[in-house]
Amino acid sequence: MFTRPECVDCRTLAPQTNTYYTLIGPIHSWRMSRASQPDGEVLIEWRCPTCWRRFKAAAAITGTYPSSGKLQASRAANSTSVPPEAPAKPSKSSR
Repeated sequence: MFTRPECVDCRTLAPQTNTYYTLIGPIHSWRMSRASQPDGEVLIEWRCPTCWRRFKAAAAITGTYPSSGKLQASRAANSTSVPPEAPAKPSKSSR
């Protein structure tokens, strides 16, 4: 038996199944998405069918996939208020 995932949006526990494949399949219709955090770590997000429909609808309107508050909080904590330096342009004399 594996650990039952929780929907990142509504916090509903996934139904008990023997594998994640059963959970993702047509009977339960849960969905998993992956997002990279600024430190390179991959964040896995599970969504129940209802929240997945909302997630997809938001993506269709904005053209981007929103993520849960976990990823947004992580990005905010790791963001800097000082923009990175722009790379120096090569001078004409170095050609």
